[in-house]
Amino acid sequence: DPSIAAAPPVLHPKPGESTAHPAAAAGGGGAGNGSNSGGDGSAQQGGSPRGSPLGHGTDDDGTAWLSYKAEIEGVLQRAKHYPRIAKRARQEGRVVLEVVIDGNGNILSVNVSDSSGYPLLDEAAQRSIEAIGKLPSPPRELTWERKVLHVPYLFRLT
Repeated sequence: DPSIAAAPPVLHPKPGESTAHPAAAAGGGGAGNGSNSGGDGSAQQGGSPRGSPLGHGTDDDGTAWLSYKAEIEGVLQRAKHYPRIAKRARQEGRVVLEVVIDGNGNILSVNVSDSSGYPLLDEAAQRSIEAIGKLPSPPRELTWERKVLHVPYLFRLT
């Protein structure tokens, strides 16, 4: 029986979006980490610790942001559901969702920003995140009122 590939979603802040107030950056880990936005609107990796795939486009204290992203990545990965009918139809693809959260981790909206080409996979990814309702609250060091994340979900038959 085919299953979901083990590739976890990688979270990307919206290009150019500040993820914390400057006062929230502790120990000199403030804004201006050199992250860039690609021509396709996706965030490219800035100077992240240990080359982590989670270290994309952040202005926050790197350690707090990376730790929080790893925590919510696990929640998002566990919520992912590969519809049986899509497996039977051998549908595979990558869906990128724009997820808006508030400063308490509440999921405010989920929209498909880059379709897989299969409405069934797009809808499954969107429903998976909507069903969570709330992500863990961010640590105190990360102070934002609203945050936009780009969450890629990979549906691959194995």
